[in-house]
Amino acid sequence: MDRTKAAGYITVDGKRVYQDRDRPNGITGTSLIAADRTAVQEEIMTVIEGAGLTGDAGDFTQLFKAINKILSGSEEGYFLKSGDTAAWVTSDGWLVAGNSRGMSGGSGANGAVQAGDYVWSDGITAYGYGKMAVSLSVADVNGKGGDYRVGALLQFTAFDGTQENFYFRGDGYIYDQNGNKFLKAADLDGVVANTNPGITGAISGTSLCVNPDDGRAYFAYSGNTKVAVLAWNADVQAETQARVNAVISEANAREAADTNLQNQIKNCALKSELPLPEGMHCQVFSAPIPSPCPEAGWLVDIPSGWKTHSFVTACDTGANVYAVSAVVENNTQARLWAKYPTNGAWAQGGEVTVTSFGYPS
Repeated sequence: MDRTKAAGYITVDGKRVYQDRDRPNGITGTSLIAADRTAVQEEIMTVIEGAGLTGDAGDFTQLFKAINKILSGSEEGYFLKSGDTAAWVTSDGWLVAGNSRGMSGGSGANGAVQAGDYVWSDGITAYGYGKMAVSLSVADVNGKGGDYRVGALLQFTAFDGTQENFYFRGDGYIYDQNGNKFLKAADLDGVVANTNPGITGAISGTSLCVNPDDGRAYFAYSGNTKVAVLAWNADVQAETQARVNAVISEANAREAADTNLQNQIKNCALKSELPLPEGMHCQVFSAPIPSPCPEAGWLVDIPSGWKTHSFVTACDTGANVYAVSAVVENNTQARLWAKYPTNGAWAQGGEVTVTSFGYPS
C-alpha cells in the first residue's frame, strides 16, 4: 500500500494527502480513484482473511476480531468487554477471553476430547521479564470431576522458565501440580488451640497450646492428660551453655584438686600416724623416672631434708607398674631404681611415689 498519487493531492509534512474540494476558492480537491480505494479495502481484507475469517458486509467488527485473534494465537480466541455479546457468553463480563467453550488437549481424532483427558481452555496471559508469565484458564479431566485438576488453573512461569500450576477447586481448596492440598485455618480447629489441661476450657485430644500464665508454648498429648513444654531457641541455647559451663567448672575443680594434692605430696612434711619411734616423721612425694632409668639409679631430693635420714621406700603410681628400689643417699637425697617387673627392663619414664622417714632438724 502507498499514499495517494491521485490528481489534486497536496503534501503535508512530506506526506501525500487528500484535500477537500473548494470551488469558490478555486480548489478542485483530490480525485478519488479506484487504486486508492482498492488499496484500503485489500489491506483490511488481508488482515481479516489472514486471521481465518470470512468477509461479512454486515459485521463492522471483523478487523477488531482479526487483530485480537492474531495476537492471542487462538483460532477462535478474542476478547469481549463489558456490554459486548456473543452466542457462547451466558452473561456480560468485564473481560472475556476464549472461544465457543472449546477445550484443548483432547486425545481423539482432530483433538476430540476423550474420557479421562486432561484439557484446558484458552486463557489470559500476562508477561514479565525474561520468561516470566502468569496465565488464568479453566482445566478439566473429562469424566473425573473429583480430580484435583478440575477448576481454575493459575499457571506461573519463573524467570528461568520453571513452571508451577495451581488449581482452584470448587471444594474451596487450592492444590499444587502434584495434588498437594493447601489447608485453611479452619482445618486446624481441634488440633491447634489456645488451651491445655491446666487451663479452664481445655479441649480433649492432642493439641498445641499456649499457657496464658507464662506465655509459653506447650504440647498436650495422651488425651491432654500429659503436657510437655516446647523449648524456644533461646531456651535451648541457654541450657546448652549451662551444660558447657558445668563441664568446664567440674574440669577446673578436678584440675585444682589434683594440683593441690601434688603440692601437698611434694612440699608438705606429713606427721606419721603410724607407730613410728618417738620424734620420727615421714615425707611422701612423687618423683619422675628418667627415660630410661640409669643402671646406677637416680637421685631424688627430699622436700624438707632430715637431721637424720633413717630409711626410704618407693612404689609405683598410676597405670604403669614398676619394681622400685630405694636407699638413703644422705640427709637430703635418696637413690632409686625402677624396672618393668614383666621383663626386667629399665623403666622408660613415668612416676613413682617415695616415702622418706627421718628426724627433722
